[in-house]
Amino acid sequence: MPKAVKWIAKDPREAFAVQFDFTAGLDAVAIPQVIIETVSGIDENPGLILNGPPQAVGQMVRQRIRGGVDDCKYLLTATASDGTETYVLAAKLPVKK
Repeated sequence: MPKAVKWIAKDPREAFAVQFDFTAGLDAVAIPQVIIETVSGIDENPGLILNGPPQAVGQMVRQRIRGGVDDCKYLLTATASDGTETYVLAAKLPVKK
């Protein structure tokens, strides 16, 4: 079973990559997917935080993120599959100046 993910607050001016670790469940990720939704605060376009498509890097799913609305909290959910097995990890991302 993949490990839980926990992140500290992100400043809306920052842009960087986050990773989801699927080493406990998959030998390699072939089909990565990341979705995002707002869980608190008001952001009508949370998808703008995702900066490009997710990438499979070995047993990791990597997603570049940017922006976000101050005082919002987002839920990023990564799905990884090797074509046979599929696992899901989720993490909350608070945005705070």
